[in-house]
Amino acid sequence: MLTTHNPTKIAALNDAARKSFSGCRVYMTSGVQALYQTQAIAARVQAYDDFTDRNDPYGKHGFGCIRVRC
Repeated sequence: MLTTHNPTKIAALNDAARKSFSGCRVYMTSGVQALYQTQAIAARVQAYDDFTDRNDPYGKHGFGCIRVRC
């Protein structure tokens, strides 16, 4: 059976997981942990909403990019 994917539903699920870190697994690399700003970085990830056609061509909100100054 062929299953079609609903990008709007996937985006909503990804948004909910990113904003709450609940009902999902959250991983942080050792390199990011070494910055000693893990709470600030996590807060930036949770607040991220700058999805565009360039960084989210399929509309699933599965990728984001933030810059952190050390």
